[in-house]
Amino acid sequence: MTEKVAPKPFKTFQEQLDIYKARGLIVEDDSYVLRYLQTIGYYRLSGYSYPFRRMLADKTRGDDFMPNTHFYQIKDLYVFDRQLRQLAIDALERIEVAMRVQITYRLSQYDVTSHLQSKFFNDDFNKNKRYKWLSKYYQLIERSQKNSDFVKHHEEKYSDMPIWVHCELWDFGTISMLYAGMLQEDKDKIAVYFGLSSHKLLETQLHALNIIRNISAHYGRLWNRHLGKPASFRNMGEPWSKLSLNANNVLVYFCLMQYFLKQISPNSRWGERFLALLDDFPQVENEIINLRQMGLPMTLDEFKAWDLWQK
Repeated sequence: MTEKVAPKPFKTFQEQLDIYKARGLIVEDDSYVLRYLQTIGYYRLSGYSYPFRRMLADKTRGDDFMPNTHFYQIKDLYVFDRQLRQLAIDALERIEVAMRVQITYRLSQYDVTSHLQSKFFNDDFNKNKRYKWLSKYYQLIERSQKNSDFVKHHEEKYSDMPIWVHCELWDFGTISMLYAGMLQEDKDKIAVYFGLSSHKLLETQLHALNIIRNISAHYGRLWNRHLGKPASFRNMGEPWSKLSLNANNVLVYFCLMQYFLKQISPNSRWGERFLALLDDFPQVENEIINLRQMGLPMTLDEFKAWDLWQK
């Protein structure tokens, strides 16, 4: 086990700026950089400055910056990533709401409280995940009782709260887990609505989108993030198969958001905004940062010509 070391000592904003300069970062305007250190923070910016640090012989990053690295390049990458997160939240909100409707529509045909009855779910869910889902479910209800008027209204007036009311309390992770637990026939019908041939695809894709949603909701770095457990894009054709070779990267999931939005919101201009953002990716000498690090396996022009992005 590697021996632990003491945390780094506190540094004032001015000292943080001095560290930047000592490590070779070009700073044109001290007050400009200090403003970002005061509002964004040195540690948060370090995730965006990391690609600009010198590569050492052992393939690790040193502390010093590569020649001709300017602070504004780090800032531009940060702004790009912030706009990327905002686009993700915009798309995932619509996908999440549509998923709620599809799940509640299928389950409520059995019973208005079917989400609480094990007979409407598969054996694996009932055996391994039902308790976990119900625990999360009751936590969400308890939290909402303090500030949700519609929950208080139904609890005071009705003997049971129907699934279409309860679903308004669910987050993306709760929805994803419940979908995985549904009976195959119901899952397949929902998958078809989203333009997929199999519920197995949608299960893995919802899981990955939930990871992106959580990163975005907590303002985490997204643009070059590795997800760890990639989704499946099997039998979806080209260029999905080429993009899925980089399914640990985030780009293919923004393509998936566009794919789902074309099913549920065909007049949306979200795709145009996403492509416009890719056009604005920061241009840096020697392509120290580039869209391949997001998972782009082709030229941007080839990517934009894909019929996924056409009206």
